Amino acid sequence: MLATEEQQQLQVALDRIRMFKENLSKVRSEIARIESDIEIGTRKLENRDMDDREAADIHNRLASEKARLNELMKEKMRLEWELAEAEQDEEDLDGSEKSFDKKTCLANIRFLLSMMPVKLGDIETNAGVSIGYLSRLEKEGNKSDPSIEFLATAAKMLGVTLDTLLYAKLGELSNDEKYLIQFLTMLKIDTDEDKIVWEMESADKLNKLQGMPDAFGSPHPLFTLYGDGPDDLNYYFHSGFIPVEEVVISGPCYHAHVPETDDNIYLSKVALKNPAPEFDREFIEITHVDNDGTVFSICNTIQTVRQITEATNALYDRAANSASHIHFADPTRSLINGYLKAKLIKGV
Repeated sequence: MLATEEQQQLQVALDRIRMFKENLSKVRSEIARIESDIEIGTRKLENRDMDDREAADIHNRLASEKARLNELMKEKMRLEWELAEAEQDEEDLDGSEKSFDKKTCLANIRFLLSMMPVKLGDIETNAGVSIGYLSRLEKEGNKSDPSIEFLATAAKMLGVTLDTLLYAKLGELSNDEKYLIQFLTMLKIDTDEDKIVWEMESADKLNKLQGMPDAFGSPHPLFTLYGDGPDDLNYYFHSGFIPVEEVVISGPCYHAHVPETDDNIYLSKVALKNPAPEFDREFIEITHVDNDGTVFSICNTIQTVRQITEATNALYDRAANSASHIHFADPTRSLINGYLKAKLIKGV
């Protein structure tokens, strides 16, 4: 039996997906290799016993490798966009529409409960249902759907959107993706409870640092040296995923100290200068800066799964809200507490 035209188109989309994934894997491996070479070369330049000729050779190699890295980053971004298009084509051709699946939804709730410090009983109580409600829904033969009150309460308390709770297949995420969602959700919860205080840096302030000469030293943890040679090196905002000439800081950026660690997390609002029509211009990039100032790019919201994009956007909104309020340092809080306590004791 001959395949229909739609089946042939579906097979073409599946072949494209496989091809893009294979090419992406090769590009990512090459990027990792070059980044390792750049790191090694940068460390060699820190050797003060090196003569000028050797240093110049290393600078030239680094410039060449950085140029190649920029090309690969562009290719990686193009392939990721092409892959997203192919996956959308496959979804459209497959005829699958977004529909409620009770089993998937309840599995999402169980998955999130295993990751979050939230008790099922608290969700059930706040939703106005009896304890054991979720277990009864999960029983074989129970054809009842969960109430909208229960779902809305679960989504709010578990730190995800209702859309994610209903339709996402969280159990199919990779271990690192699950881990990152847990991390972002916990940061959001701690921010809501005022355990994390975020500081804001404006786009204007950061963009004024763009192009600062090497002679002045690094102006910011997220800025790194770029240039065509040792005599043409300037500091620019460093995206871990997009070539430096393709991005611009477009909105407020927030950073905060991560409790129980010596490290900081950065949420940067950046934009593509020349985005493809089907992609958002603005996105958020998450960066980890450790106590030694080493920078680790975690992800951005245009090159990851939807669940991480939603978690990142939610955290960015909470960070913006945190930065808009007054937060006291411990010594100031002690001062205020001491003064008010003394006044209360005196009855004034």
